[in-house]
Amino acid sequence: MSGAIEPLEQCLLDALAWVCGNDSGESSRAMLLSAITGKPPEPCSYPRDASDEGRCVRMLMALPWAYPRSLVGWTPEWSKAWSRIVKRWENGEVKP
Repeated sequence: MSGAIEPLEQCLLDALAWVCGNDSGESSRAMLLSAITGKPPEPCSYPRDASDEGRCVRMLMALPWAYPRSLVGWTPEWSKAWSRIVKRWENGEVKP
């Protein structure tokens, strides 16, 4: 082993740093968990106000690899609140 950090390891280290930082909240952690596991987060973990949504956007800016992966399985039937937010991001109203 060379001791070099592999890309996947770096992504996980960056994710851990985000979670342990002072700008993560329940909804941004839910998005990150979704990006890592490939499963939608719990519907109750959606951003409830502009501050929550801001944390989600900042998480996506800090961890751009998480953006497409964090949207896996998000449908209107699964969570209306998340679907509205995802639609805003996909329409370019909010850019990670």
